[in-house]
Amino acid sequence: MSTGGQNVSNSDELTIDQAASAFSVSIATIRNWIKTGYLERTKSGLISGESITKFKRENLGKDKLISRANKSKKDSHDHQPLQEKILSLLDSTVVDCAQLAEEYQSQLSNSYRNKEGVYYTPKHVICDFFDQVNTDCNDLTFCDPCCGSGNFIIEAIKKGFRPENIFGFDTDPVAVALTKKRIYDSTGYMSDNIVQGDFIQHHINDKCHRYDVIMTNPPWGKKINKDVKDSYAEQMGIKKSSDTSSFFFFASLGVLNENGYLGFLLQDAFFNIETFADARQKALSYQLVSIQHYGKLFPKLQTKAISVILRKNEAELDNEVKCRMGTDVYFRKQSSFSENPKQIFNINSNDNDAKIIKHLFSLPHRNLDHGVEWALGIVTGNNKKLVKSTNFAGGVPVYRGSDITDDCLKPPSSFISSDLSQYQQVAPEELYKAPQKIIYKFISNNPRFYVDKEQRYILNSANLIVLRDFPITHQQLANILNSDVMSWLFEKLFSTHKILQSDLISLPIHTEYFQQYELFNEDNFLQHLGLQRTESGYSLITVDSLSLIMCDRVESFRRGLFSLHTTRFGKVGEIFIQAMENLAGPESNFHDLFDPREGERVEVKCSRVLEANSEKITVENFIDQCINNDPESRPLDFEEREDHSWDCNMQQIKRDEFSRLYYLLFFRNRVLVFCIRSEQIGEDINFSDRQHGRDGEGQFHITDRNISHHIATYLLHHYTYNEFIQLFEDEE
Repeated sequence: MSTGGQNVSNSDELTIDQAASAFSVSIATIRNWIKTGYLERTKSGLISGESITKFKRENLGKDKLISRANKSKKDSHDHQPLQEKILSLLDSTVVDCAQLAEEYQSQLSNSYRNKEGVYYTPKHVICDFFDQVNTDCNDLTFCDPCCGSGNFIIEAIKKGFRPENIFGFDTDPVAVALTKKRIYDSTGYMSDNIVQGDFIQHHINDKCHRYDVIMTNPPWGKKINKDVKDSYAEQMGIKKSSDTSSFFFFASLGVLNENGYLGFLLQDAFFNIETFADARQKALSYQLVSIQHYGKLFPKLQTKAISVILRKNEAELDNEVKCRMGTDVYFRKQSSFSENPKQIFNINSNDNDAKIIKHLFSLPHRNLDHGVEWALGIVTGNNKKLVKSTNFAGGVPVYRGSDITDDCLKPPSSFISSDLSQYQQVAPEELYKAPQKIIYKFISNNPRFYVDKEQRYILNSANLIVLRDFPITHQQLANILNSDVMSWLFEKLFSTHKILQSDLISLPIHTEYFQQYELFNEDNFLQHLGLQRTESGYSLITVDSLSLIMCDRVESFRRGLFSLHTTRFGKVGEIFIQAMENLAGPESNFHDLFDPREGERVEVKCSRVLEANSEKITVENFIDQCINNDPESRPLDFEEREDHSWDCNMQQIKRDEFSRLYYLLFFRNRVLVFCIRSEQIGEDINFSDRQHGRDGEGQFHITDRNISHHIATYLLHHYTYNEFIQLFEDEE
């Protein structure tokens, strides 16, 4: 018997590594086949030749389980005759080389394309690349690290690159021969700069040869040995990105001259999956020129294609990046990508979308990285064989992802054995049996989350979440995740039909909503977030639109609050904290409030956030200065906290007189409540312990430069003014 070029008889035994090599699959796949009974191990721990023979006879090419092995088997014999045919035609002096290149590309088998990650670039995409190079190319050098049949190189010649300044690499001898012939047919120049070889290894061995412009469509997901991958990653200092496209990306940057152009056509995963985060971070350290989304560019390939072009200059935060999604063209600040979780390049979001995303992450929130357990649904190893459509003795209902709808579960239509030990992958059973858990579809264009209170089993088309130590309930979390605005955020950030755990962990969960509202309501949630709906999505609630949403009484309250004298303004803060935390009045004149439950003294400080007026008052301008000092002209929105200069001074702080300090910042559209213990007041907040020369009394400043630290470290709650008032009206 022959298995992948290796002869195996019934008496032969193979190690797991040998079996993986024989079937062209991973070691993990072989282990799963053993667990599910497809392959058998002998007493010595090896895989028996008899079970391999049976496996090939009864399963190979039939079962869905072994689709990877079937895929590697299909058409594996087609490539060598095709190579010989094209090379023989190249010897003809009358051959149309461009047409021959297209013929070669069209006849590549699917298995060869999959193994090598080869998908040739359409001409209109290549033209888009060169349109971004706005310079005279006559004296510049050009390189295509994966030149294929030379499409990028021929366009480089048309752009003005001299043929002797053009370089190319490819491991396919036919592709190299085609490229050389096309250069000669176009220019009469017989190039020795088109090399059959591995560009990555060439870069590692020879870092002296550098280029001004590098453009390519690298192989996506090319199958290479793990040891080779690890070696590449180590030599190039790559932490996570182990796909071949990443190796070509890092290697190309390594041989690109300063101010040079780099253009790559990449799979969409490169732009939003955590595995490629270090490559995106590297790209963001340079000047991004453009990102263009081409959708499903290649026939029979579901993966979407996106191009990125950058210049090897130091990145500037205000750099404008040209983005194109279909026919829509818009510009995004490069910093808007840097601020995304995992530095995601969410090209499907325009500039307004990016502002909304930044706003949602700027609000106080929790992430699902603590106090939460995650688990996959059951992987049977062979649903066709092990999942039944009717119940049976010893069977139990099991739910698929497709059974999860917007507000309920469909009746069970699938059943498995209650003996879970026979399945390929099973989470700890106590997670399935948790009193409550959230289950959700793994594959969905519209993420849906359902709270299961009946300890149901799920298949691996669904996943689950169990809350262990989280500030809201399962139902409250499901309400937030199912909200329209969170669905919008998920789509605008990740743009994927796979609901990945790492993506859900990245989402901001605004748990404080349920401190103000018992039940979930989308409109209340949006108001809590400071957002309003628009035809194209969402927008921030501005002062003008806020006045439309707020009733006159609420708006009048805010205006009156900002006009109060300092002492009366501070008293409002004390009253609010007393109601919010259910505190008692003070025990002495040296502190503001008292917590009878903890036996702690409490101090309260307040400040209005007003834009700084740095202009000095003089004889010439004092009248205008007084006119322009109207408090209503200077309050800042919470969203403007880092865009303008401001300074709030929390003073007369006597640490020995209280146990904890509440300090409130009143923005124009939101109130932030912070809490810090007396022993924490020190260098961390730049506390000065001698105010007006008096020992034991000090002050600290909150400004546009340090507000993010206070939010990250000491923020307790935040409120809209409507919520501020509602706290008291609810008490009444």
